[in-house]
Amino acid sequence: MEKMSSLKPVAKQPRLMKSAAQVPLARAATVDQSKVSEERNRRIGALPIHPAPDSATLTTNAPTPKKPRHPKGHIVRDLEETWESMNGKTEFLNLSDTIKLNDVWVQPMTVLSSKGTVAEVIFQEIVVAPHVKHREHTCKIALDDLARMLYMCDCLQWDIARVERSTFDEWVEAKTNKCVEAKGVDEASDRGKLCNFIMREDSDFTFYPLALNNSCGIFFRKICYHSYPDKSGAIKLDYPSMMKCEAKSTKGSSFEYVLEARLLVLPQNWIETVYPDTAMESEEAPASQVC
Repeated sequence: MEKMSSLKPVAKQPRLMKSAAQVPLARAATVDQSKVSEERNRRIGALPIHPAPDSATLTTNAPTPKKPRHPKGHIVRDLEETWESMNGKTEFLNLSDTIKLNDVWVQPMTVLSSKGTVAEVIFQEIVVAPHVKHREHTCKIALDDLARMLYMCDCLQWDIARVERSTFDEWVEAKTNKCVEAKGVDEASDRGKLCNFIMREDSDFTFYPLALNNSCGIFFRKICYHSYPDKSGAIKLDYPSMMKCEAKSTKGSSFEYVLEARLLVLPQNWIETVYPDTAMESEEAPASQVC
């Protein structure tokens, strides 16, 4: 009897649709390696290439560090930067309706010199804040603008006294006649000297209303013309503390701006601090400085 083999029988192979030997081999398509390399280089070249910045570029483009916020929410501005901004890029009185200069007001004191239509004037400049700061500063201003400031000063005091305002031309004529009587025709016909006479010698003129006992003073600022068109057709009311002015360039273009007058409540020791010599003066004290 034939012995059974200890080996397991060969496992049956699963029947396939076709055996591997029966499937014909497909020839792989030949790939042009030069085109692959060209396409890869094209894609890489299309990407923006940013060279690494050097240390100088990093320093220049670094964001400006913000000033630490005041613990009690105060808006803190450097006084020297404020004065520097007020100095402006030209010798003329600067516009002050900006973030840095919004608290700055001025008051003319003395005309140093004038030529043509321009005067060089010493101004008292004041920063209106819980702690008032001030300085004297010399700059140029159009003589007509200086006269307008002095006119608006009188206008505010006429309003306080409930006196009807004169027009600007009527006011100039009255002040000119008074200067002629005191100084003569030559000085009255010079607009710079006329303004100086009004500020320094006219007994009827003052920046500090008599009725308010030196507690308030009239100051000014030069600002842009602010316009708010109203499509509803509401009635427009003129603001009595502003006068529109215009500057024309040599090329014929013009720029309109505004002079604004305001009555400011002053510290109790303002006169003694700003005009320390006036206590020694009596009749010689300028009418514009001491009431």
